[in-house]
Amino acid sequence: MAIIENQLNGRIATLLGNLDRRWTARGENTGAFAGTAATPDILITREGAPPLVIENEYLPAYTVESEAAARLGGRLDANAVNAAGEVRSVIALRSPANLRDCDTLD
Repeated sequence: MAIIENQLNGRIATLLGNLDRRWTARGENTGAFAGTAATPDILITREGAPPLVIENEYLPAYTVESEAAARLGGRLDANAVNAAGEVRSVIALRSPANLRDCDTLD
């Protein structure tokens, strides 16, 4: 079964969250940004540190850079994600298309 981008983002968030217990990594967190419906593909928060957003698309990923740039300066909705702050760092990730056909990413 094909892995759609939202599922891939959730799996990447889980893997990243397991790297450091001080991080909270969430995939496809609807309502994360205050005052907008924009949804970060992956949001990483840590107490005392600014949030990090990862925007991910399968190749050819024509719009991933512009989507990533649009997240800069966004403010988190503390009620939605239990974290606050302005996004100062964003990563644009281009995932290989063959990941769609993987059974697992663990």
